[in-house]
Amino acid sequence: MNKFVKLIKIRLINGKKIKILQLFGKNVLYIEKYLNKKIKFYLRNNALTTNPSDNIFYLKINTIKDHSLECFQKWIDIANKKNAKVYIVCDDKKTELSLYKNIRFHDNFEVIRSKIKKLYPYMKSLSCKFWYNDVLTKLAIFYHASKHGHKNFWKIDADDTMFCIENDDIVTFLQNAEQISNEQNIKAFSLDIHTSKLYGKHWSFGVCYIDNTIDWFSIFQKYMNNGWKEKYNQRFKEGMNLDWFFTYLRDEKILNIKSFYINKSYFYHYHDRSSDLMKLSHWNDNKLIYPHLKCMNSYFGERPIFLGNICIGNAEASVYIKQEVSKDYNLYNLLAIYDNLEILYPPQGLGDILFVCALIREYKRSNPNKKIAILVTKKHFYDFAKLYQNEFF
Repeated sequence: MNKFVKLIKIRLINGKKIKILQLFGKNVLYIEKYLNKKIKFYLRNNALTTNPSDNIFYLKINTIKDHSLECFQKWIDIANKKNAKVYIVCDDKKTELSLYKNIRFHDNFEVIRSKIKKLYPYMKSLSCKFWYNDVLTKLAIFYHASKHGHKNFWKIDADDTMFCIENDDIVTFLQNAEQISNEQNIKAFSLDIHTSKLYGKHWSFGVCYIDNTIDWFSIFQKYMNNGWKEKYNQRFKEGMNLDWFFTYLRDEKILNIKSFYINKSYFYHYHDRSSDLMKLSHWNDNKLIYPHLKCMNSYFGERPIFLGNICIGNAEASVYIKQEVSKDYNLYNLLAIYDNLEILYPPQGLGDILFVCALIREYKRSNPNKKIAILVTKKHFYDFAKLYQNEFF
């Protein structure tokens, strides 16, 4: 078979293994083999109970990193609970094969690509070279949704984002976001991943609901070459991309673009470019909190939720969530045992950790009642710091 026609093997959520005949990425024929050796052929899944043009998930995945499969599986399961049609946006063949091997699907998905030549002029005008691939992927989603008449859709970075909330509750919150977006005529409604973090200066796509009843490409054509990119680049000293263009559309009130959050919820953005310690977010009592930094009394541990953001509901807090918050660095158990604990987070280099560990003994002489924990992010750092473990407590 050639690149336009594929026969792939996938696992379903019920444990069944089936083969799917794909034509240009679309699943056109399902082949299921039974224990009695009977083979059943059936066409595309008809299990949707809602209008598929109004219930669409675009799940973007670039590559497989830590937690990527865990995140992707959760979004696949959420889409199924929402009876949504899933489009997997993936250009890397190895990543696609890894999904087929590791993810348990629910039948209703298709794979689309982003390398569409007619989108290249938009890509160049709406981003800097560093962000070309990312922007092209997002443009391909808008193009595909318009071409297929989808009135609205969710665009999700499914390889590195995850709510620490039960799937049924997530579906309810997403439906709340849709209702608010429709009632307030919000054209792009995105989770508060970067807005509050950067004090309202930057809007981002990570988990985003799009009203596709407007002609987005007319908007792109009208504003993409009007000097916005140079203006924002000079102002913020950042490489421009589609997120910044939507920030511009929001700031200039060209379109109604907002961010939302779920109060009391915890959310992972595993590949946050700012810091590994800011990958976990928690919204509570009008504050955006980064629990890993908050544990160390860092100045960057919290900030006010941006006034323009909209709360779409309240999540349930629990001990399970608290454990989830701190599992990466085992902080939960440490904080539960020790009342007088001081946590040190040195620069993550072997020389820096050596320097800090060497000074701990002297520090303890002046502060004999202090218990000290040193936070490291790599196993060989941990093995090295463990040599000084007797000095910590």
